Amino acid sequence: MQIHQLRYFVAVADNGSFSKGALRLGVAQSAVSLQVRRLEESLGTELFERSVRGAVLTASGHRLLGYATTILDQVALAETMVPGHAGARKIAIRLGLPSGIAQLLSVPLLKDVGDALPGIDLKIVEALSGDLQHQLSEGFLDIALLFKPREEGAASTGGSESVYLVEAIRNNTRVEPPIRLADLAGIALTMPTTRHQIRAFLSEQAARCGIKLSFRGELDGQARILQLVASGRASTVMLASSFLKEWHADKLTVRLIEDFGVEAVVVTGSSKKIAGSRAVEAVRRRVEILAHSVSLASSRLSPTYLKDS
Repeated sequence: MQIHQLRYFVAVADNGSFSKGALRLGVAQSAVSLQVRRLEESLGTELFERSVRGAVLTASGHRLLGYATTILDQVALAETMVPGHAGARKIAIRLGLPSGIAQLLSVPLLKDVGDALPGIDLKIVEALSGDLQHQLSEGFLDIALLFKPREEGAASTGGSESVYLVEAIRNNTRVEPPIRLADLAGIALTMPTTRHQIRAFLSEQAARCGIKLSFRGELDGQARILQLVASGRASTVMLASSFLKEWHADKLTVRLIEDFGVEAVVVTGSSKKIAGSRAVEAVRRRVEILAHSVSLASSRLSPTYLKDS
């Protein structure tokens, strides 16, 4: 069993595909397939069920995945700590987070990476998701947490987030019954510009479904939009991670949009310096874990949860 074989195995497992795993690592798909096959031969078991749709972990693959990620994290830590003297140079990694979710992830990520990977100097950039995509493609960022429309039955490495209609609190009720995307047609919405991924996805999905949305002003600042909403002067559509603070303060009433959601995806840069970097991979896995925790927290915004809490 070789370290690079474990890296290839984890990349395929995370992406559910040999081709996508190879793309993330910046190597040829044939090399990934060969090394994973050799790993399977050395262990005497198949790690993936292969099909035209991709690669799904077997029971043996699931057991190995936990050990493999731990081993790779420790290798990344060793690489950043050798030579292990006080003046050892840290590896700088630039991570981009959308402004809303950054409120929940930035501090936990800095603490987690600082404790687990002390040889890494994590630099977090908060910006609109559209701007993060541009910075990633231009090489200004090494990793970015972005979103894509949710696909039914598809697994998301970074977690799945629900999207809500957000309005000022009324009748002391923080959660009202779910709605459908078509129900937004009669509501004047204040939203960010299409530089914000959720706004872009919302407009695209509505257009595909023949739904005409009404927008009353655009504002590229979620905090200011929430101020308008809480004062009763606007309605908007947001991810739960963007409004949790105000919602817990009893300022908002929210309604789940049942047929519209997104998945968080952690994307790495494509430069040779970044592709396949063990330090970047270690940070990426930690971003995915914490993004999952945010996804779980936002899934609790339900009448059932509130009744039981």
